Formats: sequence, structure tokens, C-alpha cells
Amino acid sequence: MRREYKVILIILMLVLAVFLTACDDLVGEAYRDASKRVKGTRSLPAYDESKVALKCNDGIWNGKEQGVDCGRACGKSCCRNGFHDKNLGECDIDRGVNCKNGCVWEKTNGPGGGKTLTIAIDPINTNILYTGTYPLTNNEFYPYDGGVYKSYDAGLTWQEKNKGIDNKEIWAMRIDPNNNNIIYAGSNDGDIYKSTDAAESWVKVKDKVDNFETIFSIEVDSENSNLVLAGSRYGRIYRSEDGGNSWETIYTEGSIEKGGVISSIHISPHYSNIIFATSGFMDVWDSNSDYGLFKSIDNGKTWTPITNGLEGNVNFGDTAFDPENENVVYAVNGLIGKEQGNIFKSDNLGESWSIINIPGGYPEFGGFTSIEIHYEQSNMMYVSGDGMTLLKSIDSGETWEYMTSGVMSSDNGGSFITGISLDPDNPNKIYVASYASGNFRSVNGGETWEEINNHLTFSYTKALAPDYSIRGGGGVYASSFTNGIHRTSGSLDWQRILNNNLGINGFARLATTPADINLIYGVGDLILTAGKTSTEEFRVSYDKGKNWQIITLPLLTTKFLTIVKDPTRVPVMRGGKNVFSMGAEVIATTEAHVFSAAIDSTNANTAYAATIDGGVYRTDDKGQTWNQKNNGLGGQTDIRTVAIDPLNSNKVYAGAVGDNPKVYYSNNKGELWQILNDDLTFTTISGHSQLQIHPDNKNKVYAGTWGGGTFMSTDAGKNWDRLGTDNWDAPFSPTCLAISPSDPNVIYACDRTSPQIWRHNNAGVDEGPHNWFPYYSFEEDEYMTTSAVAVHPTDSNKIYMAAFKPPIAHGGGLHLKDGGEIVDLGKDLPRSVLDIAINPSYPNIIYVTLHVHGVYKSINGGQTWKQLDDKGNGLPRTGFFDIDIDPMDTDIIYTAGLCGELPDYIMPQNLVPFILQKLGVIKNIDPNAKCGVYKSINAGEDWELVLETIGAATGIEIDGNDHNVLYVSDSSGGVWVSTNGGENWVQENTGGDGLDSLTMTSVKVKDDKVYASTQGSGVYAGQLTDDYSIVWDNQRSNKPKVHVFNMQINVDPQDNDIIYASAYPGGLFRSDDSGENWAGKNFATPSFISNDPNRKGYYAFAINPTNPENVVLCIFSKGCFISYDKRDTAVPFNTGLEIKDVYSIAFDPLGNYVYAGTNGGSVFRAKIE
Repeated sequence: MRREYKVILIILMLVLAVFLTACDDLVGEAYRDASKRVKGTRSLPAYDESKVALKCNDGIWNGKEQGVDCGRACGKSCCRNGFHDKNLGECDIDRGVNCKNGCVWEKTNGPGGGKTLTIAIDPINTNILYTGTYPLTNNEFYPYDGGVYKSYDAGLTWQEKNKGIDNKEIWAMRIDPNNNNIIYAGSNDGDIYKSTDAAESWVKVKDKVDNFETIFSIEVDSENSNLVLAGSRYGRIYRSEDGGNSWETIYTEGSIEKGGVISSIHISPHYSNIIFATSGFMDVWDSNSDYGLFKSIDNGKTWTPITNGLEGNVNFGDTAFDPENENVVYAVNGLIGKEQGNIFKSDNLGESWSIINIPGGYPEFGGFTSIEIHYEQSNMMYVSGDGMTLLKSIDSGETWEYMTSGVMSSDNGGSFITGISLDPDNPNKIYVASYASGNFRSVNGGETWEEINNHLTFSYTKALAPDYSIRGGGGVYASSFTNGIHRTSGSLDWQRILNNNLGINGFARLATTPADINLIYGVGDLILTAGKTSTEEFRVSYDKGKNWQIITLPLLTTKFLTIVKDPTRVPVMRGGKNVFSMGAEVIATTEAHVFSAAIDSTNANTAYAATIDGGVYRTDDKGQTWNQKNNGLGGQTDIRTVAIDPLNSNKVYAGAVGDNPKVYYSNNKGELWQILNDDLTFTTISGHSQLQIHPDNKNKVYAGTWGGGTFMSTDAGKNWDRLGTDNWDAPFSPTCLAISPSDPNVIYACDRTSPQIWRHNNAGVDEGPHNWFPYYSFEEDEYMTTSAVAVHPTDSNKIYMAAFKPPIAHGGGLHLKDGGEIVDLGKDLPRSVLDIAINPSYPNIIYVTLHVHGVYKSINGGQTWKQLDDKGNGLPRTGFFDIDIDPMDTDIIYTAGLCGELPDYIMPQNLVPFILQKLGVIKNIDPNAKCGVYKSINAGEDWELVLETIGAATGIEIDGNDHNVLYVSDSSGGVWVSTNGGENWVQENTGGDGLDSLTMTSVKVKDDKVYASTQGSGVYAGQLTDDYSIVWDNQRSNKPKVHVFNMQINVDPQDNDIIYASAYPGGLFRSDDSGENWAGKNFATPSFISNDPNRKGYYAFAINPTNPENVVLCIFSKGCFISYDKRDTAVPFNTGLEIKDVYSIAFDPLGNYVYAGTNGGSVFRAKIE
């Protein structure tokens, strides 16, 4: 029996081991995207293959019900996310981890619109529509939305139909008139796609000839569907006689030199051999696109230009055949945004032409783009043009009526109609596509219009603001570029505001106030013209966005002296060059360009404008007059943000950017400004290993900054140079730096923007633009950033490296790269490695510190690991930042720890809670753990707290000349020094010029040089005296200074001592004492590289107005992070957020929902409980 018991025991142990391994995988899997108390509308979508990864551990799925069937007996312990629907007997796959009722973003139904380029009606079922759209790439080349969309309900809703389409900018579509399942689509890079199943799938039937070719028009012969013609740039017409399987290229006469755009091709409905083509519709690519109208009488094989009666008229956009009179043809021309267009008519198939008169009394039409004649009523025709112009005639062009009204007349600046489609069964039903405002429909012959853009959003929403006019407080405004202003009352739907006199495509920022629910300020985006940065117009609306007035700020005055050649002076000893002298004084005036605005929440008359070239302006009469308020700004004129204290409107904050970024404050509404904290430069070296001294040169020091690049100083910190070029071919935002002990020329760097390791083979000294190179990359789907790297003491090519994906406490990995071999060493670790220390005498002995999970040790090169903390040996269960081995006595170990329990929403409380917590797989920090330095003298078996720090102990340094001398960085207490192995400690913060910042992240020492890094204030440098006291030198401190492009300041709505400031680069900071001290609040957040930092280089940040503990931070291209403790901690908040390029974030006035405006997609929202 005893033997049987042993067998049973062994089996149970094996089962338990397998279960724990699975549990560890579950923790990592489920916590890749955790959040708290945030929910959307729960629904159980139809089962698809993408949900297979969420199947229950028991493998049961009944194949009938939606979701994944776990079986009632198994329950939630079998569900990967810990949620089980008892009624259905299924895993609730839509529920997020740690959310009471699910945590997802919802994609709202808009704001609808953007660039739709063509629209087509199914000739058999006129409720079916197709539209080709323009994805908002904004030079980022991201495949956001765009492509082909299909509607089954006459445009009320749309579905994406892009299977097989690579390029989603669709300029032309044509349905085969003989088979409505066959559709052709032409893209902006010259590709032509064909569908034979009504757009369910597509096959590319023609590749581009060169870049930016663009297929603008497609035509299919109604008598022979195998004949297909397509018009392109450069005057090219492509012709196929086999339904698109093969193509020949035909040039219209002369257009190859002129680059004409073949904007339309139409085959006569009476004689299929007669075809007209127009050329030169737009000058987007070539100002010489001046060819006009062409005709073919041999099915498009050859073409002849038509000029009789068209002399002097160029840039033709479209033609139309009279469906009843075989000899009548119409044509329109004109250049969008420039010349006045004309309507022409020919009664002899184009042999001669006459102009149709357009009545006066209507707006200037500009160029005409399209003309359509109703198939059954040939006297009814429509002509579209610039500025959303639509003209209608019911007498074959004898008289015309201006049909643009209502929602389609909304002035969005730069929009024009790109296509018209007339319902063949109903002459009163009209559809139009537009270049900026999406699709519209009229069911009464154009008398009134409705927007039909539900699920059609091809814009980027840069501006969101609370709408205080909505009863109950649930409203939000949104401004999307190319798409005007919309509002929502708290539903998923948006209403377009009829924006009279808006005059621009949309705003980059909006400002509203509860003090006047009708008042809105709108600020245009930054623009770059001839190398100079400016902004679009600044406007105000006094009626909730219906009407807008331009605000022109007082002109800036600049005095300068002209420089003239002086003929009286002799160029002696100047190499014969001309000599110049100062001439007359000249006064130049320019207009100030507004970047953002803020309105007093208690007095709507008062508002502030932050300008990029004129400092701060203030109005006290709702925007009618403005005055500069720059006294005390010290010449700083590039101000990107103004924030008003919500509890004291006399106090105002302003953020100046550039090479000397500063936060200013005023106690008297901007009459006098003062620097809030002179040492806050937003230069953050956030971790202990991001500061390193060259082992052979005490004056050579490296610093990796948060989003500002990697810097090097060769004169002990007095001057710094950024390594690499502006193309960021050096680490942009390193989380660690490591120099090889055996070859100090080799330096490695971690990366906060992506999970990769960089390497440099010449100690960071750039001899060319590509000396830094990516050395190793973790899988981006599994990891977000790299966190630690350590180099083998005798082999510079052998490195240990760690990466993680938030929540940092639960996800990560540790790899060994030994030449070309990669070994995963993290299988026995609870992940999230923050530091790695290799025993210099016995390299197989390795120590790692982890966030939450303590300290681990390996004696076999990382193959297996032993936990050292939480063993009753003096080392508590907590997180540790740094671990150092005494090089003189490798049994002596020091580690630097943090303290304080993590909040519940960080820890996995809902994932198989009972079993995993009982087994110790999931465990929070010991609430009694002390922040400070712990020491072991027996290689980690026993530990003693030798220093209790004020904040977290962030770094340890052992003196290279005397191993009893220790230096410690304290996140709240500056620098500590011990000269007797940790028995006694002294704070060294006041020697010499002293430390102006105590938020230390590391301290490094070599010989008599000391360097200490900070959160937000760069590096401080000092001199070590003979008694190991430190004399700090302000000439070598508070450096380097990164160039800050953008800044945002927010004040806590309930506690005005709490201020947030975010900057790109630099990250997010918080002050709890009205700005006297600042600490970085970038818990587990990544950095990002922006190719357009002036317009996209910033963080979107919002505070819940009713619960300020709840804040949301969104990082462009990285998504959002939510916090419930004012950013002390945070978790990723991206479930359901399909697009992570977030421009703007806003809570509704009641704090019930948070909204995110994205690049190239809808606004998303999430409910906050």
C-alpha cells in the first residue's frame, strides 16, 4: 500500500506541476491587456477562428452557441480570462481581466465622413451601393480603414470589403453593366482590382507601372464586358480585351509630356466604338496638366484631341452622353480651387462645342468635377464642382438650380464633390461622394440632404472637448480633419454641426467651458510652409459651433537692421571678401499663431491663447479683443499650453517648449509670470542603468533619456552631445545602457519604443550615421519594451537581456544571446526582470531583480532559478530595481527595493483567484516591506536592511577603489553615502551648489567624479572629496537638455496642489506641492518616435472631472493606459481600441465615459464605473 501511495503522490505532484505551469501561462496571457472597472456594451459575437486562442482548458465547444463552451462543471476556472456565463455554460470571451463588467472600448459610429472618392449603385438592386475611400495615412503609411465599402440599405450603414486589396485608396470603381457581381476598382498606386463576387473578395488584375500613378477612371463596355478601359496619370489609358486579364498601354496624344490626368472615360451608350476621355482634371502632381478632351472611334485603340469650340479651355473633368440623343455630349472643366469652370455641349458627337450659360446669383463655382444625366429622364442633369457645389437642370441645361443645402452645405474648407450617382429607378434619389465630408443622399431631387457615413470614418480626430450643453452632462464635441465638427449626446451616434463660415477642414484643439454652454474656441493645426512653422486659423463660435468668427491676434512687431554692402570700407586681411555694414532699421509685423486655448471655468469672458510665436494672449470679452501677457516669460514665445487652476482662476500655468523648456505660473491672470521650477527640463533618465561611466575615462559619461535620445559627455558633464542623427539611428529612448567589461568599446542599449537591443562597437563615438545597429529583437506581439541587459564579463558578444509587456508585474521574458544562439532563460521566472547582475568571478552565477516578484538567483547560467525573497530570511516580498555584487567579495550582494502594495487592479484578482492565490502563484507586495537597501553577506541566503530610504531605493553603486564605500539613489531623498559597508549613512545633497532635485534614479562614481540622474532634471555632477562627501557643481548639472516639442499641463479639479505636465520628449510628471517638486509618472509606459513631432509628438492626457484618482494617458502609436491612483500605477487600456494612434482624449462632463480620437478611424469610447 505504501508503494501505491508513493505512486499516487508522484502522479499528483506531476499534475500539480503541469497545472502551475499552465497557470503561469494564464497569468501572462490574461494580463497582456488588463484594466479596471471599465466596460462597454457586452455582446457575444459569432464564433470565429480568432477566438480559438480563448478556448477553455477542457477543450469543450459545442459548435452551436456563440462564444466558447466550457461546460457547467468546469466553470470559470477553465476560462482563460476568468469569466464564465452560467446561463449559457460558456466562457464570457468579451470580458476583460479585473473588470467588474468587462473592460473594452467601443467604436462609435463616427464622426462619419472624410474622403470618399467615388460612389456606384448596383444597377439590379439599387439599395446596394459601393464607395471607394481615401484612408487617412497622414504620411504614416498605416492601413487604417479606407478601401472599398458596401451598403445593403441605400447608404444607411456600410461594411468594409477589402479582402485582397493591398492599397486602400480607391479612386475609381465600375460595376459590369452585364453582371453586377463583377466590379473593378482602381487605386492610387496604379493597381486595378477585380471582384467576381460583388466585392466579397478581390484579385489584382493589373500592377502599377510606377509610384503615384493613380487609376482615376474605369469604364466597361455595355455590349462587350471583356472590353475594359482605365485612365491614369501621365495621360495613360490602359485597355483590356479579356476582362482585365491582360492590358495594353495607350497614351493620349501629347499627354505623356504634360502629365495629364485621365479623369474620366465614357463609352457611348449608342455606339460602343465611340469613347470620350478627359484629361487634366487636377494639378495635384503636375502644374502642366493642361490637356483637355479626347475622342476615340475605334474602341479606345487610338485617340484624337478635340479643340473645336474648346480653345483656351483645359483641365477637363468629366463627360456625359445624352441617353436619348445619340449625337449630344456634355463636358465640364475647371481646376479645383483655382479657375472658374464651364459646362459645354456638343450636338455632333464632339465635332464642335458651345458653352452653356450658368445663371448668376450663386457662389463662385470654381472647377467642375462631374456631370451626370439620368438614364430615363435625359433632360435631368447634375453638375458638381468646387466647394461642395451641385447644380441641377431639368431642361437639358437651359436653366440651373443650386442644390447644395443643409448638411451638405456645411463649410469644411477644401471639400468638393468627387462623384455623383443617380438611382436608375428613382430620379429623385441622388448620391454624392466628397473629398472631405464623406457621402450624402437626397431622396427628393436634391431639395434636402442627409449624411450617410455610418461606419464610414476616414479622418483623424485631433480635438475632443466636453459639451456642457447636453442635459445630464454626457456630451462631447469632436473635430475631425477633412470632416468638420460633430457632437454626441452620449450615444454611439454623432450629429454633424452645420458649420457656417468654418472655412477650414477641422480643428486640432477645442476649448469649452461650463460657464457658457454656447461658447467654443477652435484652433487649427500646425502647418509647415517653406520651412517655417505656423498654424491654421483661430476661431470662435457663440452658438455651439453653428457659426464661426475668425480671431486675429494683435500683430507682432519685430525690429531688425538691414545689412548692406559698404563701398567705403577696404577689405583688408579678409581674403578679398566684401565688407558689409548695418543699414536702416526695419520694423516687420506678423500675426501670432495660436496652438491651444483655455477658457475660465467660472467666467466665460476670460480665455487664454497659447501661441507658437507670440507667447500668451488673454481676452476678457469672449474673444473680441486680445492682449499679450508675456511679462516674466523671459523671451519665451513658443507656448504650447495654458492651464487655469479650476479652484482659483487667478492662477494660470503656461508651458514653453524648445531647447529651454519651462513651466511658468502666474497668480494674477498672466500679468506677471514666474518659473515654477527652474530645474524641471523634462530630461528624464528614468532608471539606474541608463547612466554609465566609461570604465577607462571618468570624464566620459553616457545618459539615456526618456524619448530624447542617448547622450554622451566627454568633459564630466559640462557639455553633452546626442549620439546618432535626426533619423534616430541611435537608441531613441533607452531603458538601459551596458558597457562590456572585457571590451569597453562595445556598448549595448535597451529600447523603450520597441522590444529590441542596440549595439555600438566604438563606445558610442559616431564615425558615421549607422554605427549603432539593432542587435536583437524580441517578438513585438509578446513584448513591448526591453528592460535590462548585462554583458558577460569575458565575452562582449554574450549578453543576457530582458523584455516585458505591461502590466509589468506579470509579463516579460529573459533571453541569452551567445553569438548566434538564443536561449530562453525565463521559463522558471515570474517575469518582469528589471536588473541583471553577473558574478565577475563565477559567470554562471546570475542574480535578477523583478518587479513585485523579488530577487532570483541562478548558479547554472540561468537554466534554473531559486527565489531569494519571501523566505523569512530578511528579504521581503517586494519589487527591486537594482542588484550589485561586490567585486572584491562576491558573497556580498546589495539590492535596492521599493515598497507599498500594488492596487488590486494591477494584481490578478479574478484569474482563478482561489487556487492561484492559495498556491502563491499570485502574490502582492508585502505591505510591511521597507523601501531601501538590503545586504547579504552569504550570496543571498540571508539579508539585512541596511538603509531605509525616503522613497524607493532606485540604484546602488559600489566604489571601485574601496568596496566599503556605497552610494545609493533615493527617488525622494537624493543621494546617500556609506563608508563602512552600509552600517552608517549620510545624505549628500547640499555640498557645493547642492542638489535642486531629489528625485534620483541612479548614482554613478569613478575615482573623484560623481554623477546622479533624475526624473525631469537631467544629470547632476559633483566632485568626491577625500572623506567621500560630495561637492555638487551647478556648471556641470541639470544637463543635458532635450529639445521639447510639445507640452500639456493639467490641474487636478479637486486638489489644485496637484499638477500634471506631459512633454514630448520627457513623459508625464506630477507635482503634489503646487510645482515645487516633480516626479515622473510613467509607470510601465513606453515611448514612441514621431516623424512629425510638432503635430504628433505629444501625449494625450485627461483627468476624470468627478473622480480625479482616475486618469487616462494615451501615447501616440502605443495606445492608452488607465490609472486609478493618479498615475502612481497604471495598466494598458486597449481592449477594443482598434487604432492605437490616439490624438486626443476627453471625459464627458460627468466622467461617465472617456472618449479617444484616433488617426484615421472613429472616435472610441469606454464607460467608467
